[in-house]
Amino acid sequence: MRSAEEAISLATGAIRDHLITVGPDDCVWVSGSTFDGLGHATSDVDVFVATPAIASTTPTTRRHNGFAVHAFIDTRTRFDIEYWEFGCLRGLAEKLATVPLDDPDVNLVNWFSKWETEFIHRLFICVPLVNADAVRELRDMFDRTRLARYLYDTALHFYDNSYDDCIGMLEAGQLESAAIQARCVAGYAIDALLAASGSTSAQEKFRPERFKRMVRQCAGGGRLFARYWEIEAGVPATTAALGSYIRDTLAYGEQVLGVVQDAVLARSEADGQRGAVLLDEVSAKLFGAPQAVE
Repeated sequence: MRSAEEAISLATGAIRDHLITVGPDDCVWVSGSTFDGLGHATSDVDVFVATPAIASTTPTTRRHNGFAVHAFIDTRTRFDIEYWEFGCLRGLAEKLATVPLDDPDVNLVNWFSKWETEFIHRLFICVPLVNADAVRELRDMFDRTRLARYLYDTALHFYDNSYDDCIGMLEAGQLESAAIQARCVAGYAIDALLAASGSTSAQEKFRPERFKRMVRQCAGGGRLFARYWEIEAGVPATTAALGSYIRDTLAYGEQVLGVVQDAVLARSEADGQRGAVLLDEVSAKLFGAPQAVE
């Protein structure tokens, strides 16, 4: 696994070698899955540059209004460099501050792009490289609790959509498709649990690792993760077994989400023990008394 120290060294070297465009008024930080404890030996090195304006001469492989990306490989390492203009970042912070989280009539799906939510999350876990004070000021512009709440609300939406699709497919006899949707239902219930516990990462590819790391921090989660993984990896190969798999998987998702929603309604503010408390409540609901993780 690539260490944070190695990623910092690689990013610093890329700046030194002028592989990354950095102006006198810019601030720079390194982040990504490595700094979330989820990276591996070939993880990208993700570097972010906040700048007054992205110069027309800055090398980019994708460019938008106020935002650009330059992806390249150097010495067998892939670098993803994101350039963000300060004005764009102020607008993004305001967008998070004003997202109508408490309005049930507003569909929040795609209110933020995946680029935007992942950028904010990576700012929370970053290591500043250039102009550290400015990086910290940028980070302070964003409300971590509001981002987690947004991800929770969108997980509920995806859960509902997958659940409805699953029931429709099941009634139509489309068992294979219904089984896949049932598995999605369980996954989105876990996403809601993670977000309700304060997680601000929304990458589905890391869902098992994020969940496994969470259950290791407290008693009560071992069997909860084991059951989730049975569902994720255990879609039956025979048609005859699909019906019971679908019913059991939907029941798991319903139970997990039901406890999470009850807990969220009972709490107006998150605290440092919220993840552990939620896990204990969900595990107790499904299995009885909490069981310590070996």
